[in-house]
Amino acid sequence: MGLVTLLLAVELSAAVAFGTQSLFAAMYDDPSAFERALAKESLSPPTGHRVTGITVPHQLVAADLIARGFRCASGGTYERIILLSPDHFRRSRLPFATSRGAFETVFGDVACDEAAVDSLLAGCPQIAESALFAKEHGVHAVLPFVARFFPKAKIVPVALRIDSKREDWLMLVDAFDATGRLQHANCTVDRLFPLP
Repeated sequence: MGLVTLLLAVELSAAVAFGTQSLFAAMYDDPSAFERALAKESLSPPTGHRVTGITVPHQLVAADLIARGFRCASGGTYERIILLSPDHFRRSRLPFATSRGAFETVFGDVACDEAAVDSLLAGCPQIAESALFAKEHGVHAVLPFVARFFPKAKIVPVALRIDSKREDWLMLVDAFDATGRLQHANCTVDRLFPLP
């Protein structure tokens, strides 16, 4: 089972015009799997803890685990969520890909943080803008939970190639740090992403 990490901090034809942005069509149009998972995980979020990141599966067969992860973080208020997903179909030409625009979900649209995406693209030569997100289930499976739990949050989607290297990750984290998007003094690449 694959995982998607959220730091609470493709084909072009699948995206439609959304003002000056792209609106990626929902990959899942039936809310029942999401609603069942949310009903199973209806406990209150833990109190007294500040959640700064979660790692959840990205397969809907484990939707209850996705809901549990989001429920644990739901006690906080987040302006921006950095969503890290595998690039399952190796569509990115660089180690990382991102996108502007918004994503349609069964619980409403989720917008990208355009300013953060622009800063990331300007600050990291290892990331490119890509339409691969139109068909990336690693993103689409968790976005309804973002829409439900954090409807005002914007996302920074980042797809990761399997052959990305530690040096690439260092550049990515530095690009976030340089723009103030990761605001933790103890946030190091080794802590966030232990790689060989």
